[in-house]
Amino acid sequence: MNISTSKGLKIHLLWLGIAVSVGLSCGKTNNPTPIDPEPPVAVSTFSNPLMNGADPSVFQKDGVYY
Repeated sequence: MNISTSKGLKIHLLWLGIAVSVGLSCGKTNNPTPIDPEPPVAVSTFSNPLMNGADPSVFQKDGVYY
């Protein structure tokens, strides 16, 4: 790898980072349903009540956890 290739790669990664950050900020402001990192955590907590110490009988119906 020569110096020009390394320099070009750094510039490309810089622009890629800018594009991603701009895209995320535009997505937060323009999207009526913003992508929130919390729902997957809540879903996994409710899907497995034993993980958070909840009473399994509250979530169990016909052998299926809700």
